[in-house]
Amino acid sequence: MGYKKTVEEYYTGATPEVHASVFDILHTVTAALLKDSRRKFTYVEMKFFNMWYKDLDAKGKENVKKLIKNG
Repeated sequence: MGYKKTVEEYYTGATPEVHASVFDILHTVTAALLKDSRRKFTYVEMKFFNMWYKDLDAKGKENVKKLIKNG
């Protein structure tokens, strides 16, 4: 983490020279997993996951818990 950008910049995709948005990646993956239960996703960057999870609304958190429980 923090190789070319700060943790927050990677999370939000804030700087244009190195595009990366962990927030967008996790939202996209979650939507894909909810559409197809055969899909699997492994994620190890708990700092980013924690930041993202804290930003979710109640329904988003419920969906994540459902995916983890059924995973």
